[in-house]
Amino acid sequence: MNFFSTFLSLVTLMISVENVKIRISITRAEENCAAADSAKLSSLRLRRIRPAFFNKKTRQILKMSRWQMHRANAIYGYLTENWEGDMTNITIGVYLSFVRASNLRSNESPFTNHKLESETLHDEKEVVPAGTGTDFSVMYDDAPIMMKIHIFYLKSDGSQGETHSLYLPNNCTESGKWIANEGYFRLDVTTGNLVPIYYDPVESDFYY
Repeated sequence: MNFFSTFLSLVTLMISVENVKIRISITRAEENCAAADSAKLSSLRLRRIRPAFFNKKTRQILKMSRWQMHRANAIYGYLTENWEGDMTNITIGVYLSFVRASNLRSNESPFTNHKLESETLHDEKEVVPAGTGTDFSVMYDDAPIMMKIHIFYLKSDGSQGETHSLYLPNNCTESGKWIANEGYFRLDVTTGNLVPIYYDPVESDFYY
């Protein structure tokens, strides 16, 4: 191989390796369903956000990060991720965990996900034990909620660039997009539904 062909190979390699900045914005969905935005503060809070970069064909997770969110009853999150490499066959999913933040948690269902249970043990403020109350109906005064997940590229100056994906309910009747109880959820990147999961996402090699 001569010098010129070696140089071309190096240039091709440099071009094919991208360094991409991604912003993930998670807020209450209010555009198409007014009932989904009953209050800025909810009895639920967003406990963890775990973005997952995975192969579109094999669903193999190639990168997952952990973002710890609010210890108060806030229900939004903004985070920035970096991806080094070709994005052609890569897409982005999200795992979310929600915890009941107030004394209403006594009327919440007992834990269904051991990962969520272990995470709440590290809260600065001890959470009220679930499944010990007698009036679960009041728990839904500020819930259920719907989420808007907007994933977009960041330009070199940090401003918003092209949208990678946008998950937004079309109306109030899309039952798979409501969050009513605490738990871990996986964003279905095909339907936009938030699917309850009963395993530790960190222990999963594939985005299913």
